[in-house]
Amino acid sequence: NKADTFVTALKPEQAESITWEADGPTKIQYWSKNYIRIVITIEQSNMERPFHKMLATKGYYKPRIKSTKDRRAMTISFKGESKPIYINDQLMENTISYTVYAPTHIDLKPKTLMVGAE
Repeated sequence: NKADTFVTALKPEQAESITWEADGPTKIQYWSKNYIRIVITIEQSNMERPFHKMLATKGYYKPRIKSTKDRRAMTISFKGESKPIYINDQLMENTISYTVYAPTHIDLKPKTLMVGAE
């Protein structure tokens, strides 16, 4: 199976620090652009690309974002992407990794990094 990739981008607005939560390994890189780019790579899966595309349209690979009241801090979460999904009685098994490109002025802190099942 070839790896599937989904890309999402978001503006950090006034955030100075961001907490990153994900159930998969994450590579963090800094760049000079003023937005955050998240590349989600499904390294291995027992499902074909059309199923991943369908899940993407249902928001499965979409981050959940929380900001503090003053908007100076934010949390970007992909936790829970490892919830079991069954398609035609077959359990979907994915190995997902993330690459986050963040503006250089942002303090990006990984909170939860767990490597998926082998």
